[in-house]
Amino acid sequence: MKGQTNSRPEELPGPQSQRLLRGSAVASQAPCCFELPGFPTRSVSTMLWNLLIIACFFTAVGSAWDAIAGVPTTLRGHILIVVIGVVIGAACAFAMWWVSETVGTHASKLRSESQRKWLIRAVFASSIFWISLSAVLGRWASLTVLRHI
Repeated sequence: MKGQTNSRPEELPGPQSQRLLRGSAVASQAPCCFELPGFPTRSVSTMLWNLLIIACFFTAVGSAWDAIAGVPTTLRGHILIVVIGVVIGAACAFAMWWVSETVGTHASKLRSESQRKWLIRAVFASSIFWISLSAVLGRWASLTVLRHI
């Protein structure tokens, strides 16, 4: 019918629905582990975390490739090094994701806002550890494999 407004905010199209959903009960039903004041929306912090996971993955691949820069090797060695980097990168990225999901679930159950903020910030700070670990493991594993080929 013309002239009627939609009373259900979850059905509104476009940016207007996003504004209405953020304040409604529909948006608060699904707790997000990255919901912090100061972030414009829940999706921005989730997108940041996903970019950090991708960086963790490609850091392992890049460090494995960088390790063979001065070493003469065959095509088989190059392929093996890329596979090693992908496996280590996937393992570190999965571990990073799993820890964030575990801590995020625990943080969403806390009643204290300050404890929740501290846990979420600690998860973001832990990304430095995961990215560094993937770089070290990628380089170490590729050099070790190249010594034995």
